[in-house]
Amino acid sequence: MLRAVIIDDEYVVVKGLKIAIDWEKYNIEIVGEAMDGNEGLRIIGDCLPDVVLTDIRMPGIDGIALIEKAKRLVPDAFFVIFSGFRDFEYAKKAISIGVVEYIEKPVTVSKMDEALNKICDLYRSRKEYLSMKRQLKKIEAETPGDTGPGTKSIANKSIAKAKDYLEENFAGDVTLEKLAEIARMNPTYFSMMFKNEVGIGYIKYLNSLRMEKAQFFLRQGLKVKEAARGVGYTNTRYFCYIFKKTYGITPEQYKKQ
Repeated sequence: MLRAVIIDDEYVVVKGLKIAIDWEKYNIEIVGEAMDGNEGLRIIGDCLPDVVLTDIRMPGIDGIALIEKAKRLVPDAFFVIFSGFRDFEYAKKAISIGVVEYIEKPVTVSKMDEALNKICDLYRSRKEYLSMKRQLKKIEAETPGDTGPGTKSIANKSIAKAKDYLEENFAGDVTLEKLAEIARMNPTYFSMMFKNEVGIGYIKYLNSLRMEKAQFFLRQGLKVKEAARGVGYTNTRYFCYIFKKTYGITPEQYKKQ
C-alpha cells in the first residue's frame, strides 16, 4: 500500500480530501497531515511517504521549496501540487521539478481521481521496469557466454531487432507497442532500454532515420513532396519544418546544394 501525506494551510481542504476520496480504491493510506510547509517537511522526514499532496502557497516554506527539499528525503515519491490561482511561472517550475499533477483549486474529486490514477499508472510502470530489470540481470548472469567479447547482451540483441525493424519500416506507422512486441519487452521497459542503449528515445531515433532517408531521396531527384511521403510524412509543411530543424536548411535548399 502506498503511503501519502497532505499539506495545506486550509483545514477544510485537508479534512475534505481525507473524507471525500476513496483512498482504498487507489491502495493509498493517509499517514500524515500538516498545515504549513515546515511542519509538512518534518512529517515527510518522519513518515517517508510515497505520495505528497501539497498546497503551493502556505506559511513557512511554499510548495515548490518543500518539494525540492523533500526530494532529498524521498527521491522516488510522487508529488501533486494544489494552487488557488493561475500562475504560469509556478506551473512551469512545478513541471521542471517533476510534479505529477498541478491542480487548480477548488480541488474536486474528479481532479483528484485523474491525479491518483496517473500516480497508480506510474507506480505500476516503475514496478514492471524494476522487475524486468532484475529478470534481465538474472538471465544475463545465467548465460555468461552471451556477454563475452564479440557478442551482444540479451538487451542489446532485443534493441538491435527493433532498430532493424525501424530500418525497414521507417515510412510506416511505427508505434511503441509494435517495437516493444518485436523486442519482446514491456513497452515502458522497452522505451527506457532503447534510450539507455541508443542514447536517444525511439521517436528521435526514428525522425533521425527518416531525415537520412529523405536526404537520399532528394539527392536522387525526388520532389520535396515525394521525399516527404517516401519517409512517412503526409504533411509536407511539417516535413520541411523537421528537415530544417535537423539540418539548418530547407529541403529545397538541400536539393540546390
